[in-house]
Amino acid sequence: YLINAPSYIRVTIETLKTFGISRRTLNKLEIPRSFSHKEPADCDWFNLLVDKNDIPTYLGGECKCKNGCIPGSRNDLEDPFNLIEEEIKEEISKNFV
Repeated sequence: YLINAPSYIRVTIETLKTFGISRRTLNKLEIPRSFSHKEPADCDWFNLLVDKNDIPTYLGGECKCKNGCIPGSRNDLEDPFNLIEEEIKEEISKNFV
């Protein structure tokens, strides 16, 4: 499954069809046309692979692990990593620019 794949992926697959890629290979590819859901956990394609109970609540899932799905990050937080945009920009400019 290719979820939220860029448009050039679909164009590439269409091009491969014209060169005779086998139907068997094409049947292995599943590419949803759009990802219009607000939360990743609401994507039907994604839910074929991952149960909503295994997705943290901050990603729209229903997992409420005692210690958080990611160690040290409670599931009830909107931003489990406490990222502050200004601090991130400062870190990037300090270390990478």
